Amino acid sequence: MKNKSMVICISFLYFLPGCRKIIKWGKDAFPQAQRITYNKDIIKQYSKKFVAYDELDTAARFDVLWLSDQVRTEYARLHTYTHGKSDEFYQALLRRQLEENKHFITFYVLSVFDVPLGTSDSEWALFLQVDGHHTAPSEIKSIDILPEYKTFLAKQLSKFRTVYRVIFDAKDIEDKPILTPDTKTLTLVFRSTNQEFTLQWPYIPPTISDNAIVPTSQSEKSSNIIESNSTSESARQPVDVNKGAL
Repeated sequence: MKNKSMVICISFLYFLPGCRKIIKWGKDAFPQAQRITYNKDIIKQYSKKFVAYDELDTAARFDVLWLSDQVRTEYARLHTYTHGKSDEFYQALLRRQLEENKHFITFYVLSVFDVPLGTSDSEWALFLQVDGHHTAPSEIKSIDILPEYKTFLAKQLSKFRTVYRVIFDAKDIEDKPILTPDTKTLTLVFRSTNQEFTLQWPYIPPTISDNAIVPTSQSEKSSNIIESNSTSESARQPVDVNKGAL
């Protein structure tokens, strides 16, 4: 109720002529940095979470991001835009990212400090389930993630949580791809001695159009450059890396 009253008071002050001048002066005197946006729908589509309970207590909490081709593409876009790199750099970076997915299936898994993963005494084990076949991870390792992924996972990250990189080989022991054009879903299974839960993603096989990289012209790229000392309202709009940023 208190917060609601404060919002009403601030809103009322905004419409007073004198206060509107002060607000405009504040914007002019203290220019704000431009916000960079990305395709949050892509990140949301490939993010999952689960909380395991032991009666009324929280036994474990996991947030998972699958580094699919779509997520890696968004990473390449944001990294290229952030560092002011060229279209050629973006193309090379994206090719490396997509090539890595031909060899590995990778997840970032966030867990609280007291629920470690990948050790001999870890309470929880993970494995991949695709088309009825189970695959054990080839690596589970705690890491410091790149700034772009910190942005993608900003709401899930905290100083009380550890990020693990969980890697599965993309091919079986007969060197055949685990994910095929007929695969419909990909399931990550978390299992302890007394609980089990699954996180499932729809699998979209890559196509030629998915891997095609169309460079953006220099003029389109320049049209998104915003002067840092501009104070116009339009200049304060977020910059979308998916619109002429490359």
